[in-house]
Amino acid sequence: MVNNQQERPVIAAAYDVSYHYERNGAPQDAPQDTLRHVSLEVCAGDAVGVVGANGAGKTTLMRLLAGALNPTSGRIWYGANIAPERDIALVSADPQTQLLTTSVFDEVAFSLRARRAPWREVVEQVWATLVEFGLESWATRHPWDLSIGEQLRVLTAAAIARRPNLLILDEVASMCDARSWNRIQQVVERGRRTDAYAVLTITHRLEDLSRVERVLLLHEGIAVVTGTLEDIFEQALAHPAWRVDAPLSYATWRALDAVSRERFAVLWPTREGIEADEAEVAHPAGVHSVASAVKRHTAL
Repeated sequence: MVNNQQERPVIAAAYDVSYHYERNGAPQDAPQDTLRHVSLEVCAGDAVGVVGANGAGKTTLMRLLAGALNPTSGRIWYGANIAPERDIALVSADPQTQLLTTSVFDEVAFSLRARRAPWREVVEQVWATLVEFGLESWATRHPWDLSIGEQLRVLTAAAIARRPNLLILDEVASMCDARSWNRIQQVVERGRRTDAYAVLTITHRLEDLSRVERVLLLHEGIAVVTGTLEDIFEQALAHPAWRVDAPLSYATWRALDAVSRERFAVLWPTREGIEADEAEVAHPAGVHSVASAVKRHTAL
């Protein structure tokens, strides 16, 4: 299936999906445990956000798209040759339930080793990914010795090393320090553009979505609005009952006149400004570190 507007293949989609958690064989009626007639398409290269208050149904939608749940009604659809367990990578907010190995290098290499990739390919790909995420100096450290934000960088690096078609970040920002979240966003955004994988960011905070192109807002299991981030900001300001707050910096910037908005653009930078800043971010260490690491590890 191809999205006609964007002319990009659909990776995963939910069509008129509803889901009810069951207790003792009977559906629960609590709206926070229910999705109701939600539709969402994620295409190759997309940057999509899903936002809503706690209990809005965000994680349920994520689990449906990842193939971990089957909808009560409606349909979950995957593109040609897409297998969820292979092509959809998920990073969630609790890193210690996801870490599997005793070193940062092994954690990032885990999926490559599982599919029996040649050792030299494993070393090259893992080390290049570590360098991108600024993790190369921690390669031999135990992941549990790192901070939560650093652990989430490791897990995101491991997810990207899998070369997924869809990367899902579920409330990752809420557990990250600013430095780790910025690094994750920068690397993921560069990879999305060069490798054309899709990114689905799930959060209860609108300020975590500055790099997405399209946002779905959920309220009590219902998709109440879809649009650009600025559209969602305006809707959130107009509907406080949704319990999704526009960032104070945006509300302040919005209250200014046009001249002052330009002068104080730092309060709410445009997407073009973010992209320009990211273009100036140099990859740390670089090719020499990768080459030396490959030489050292392949000699083992």
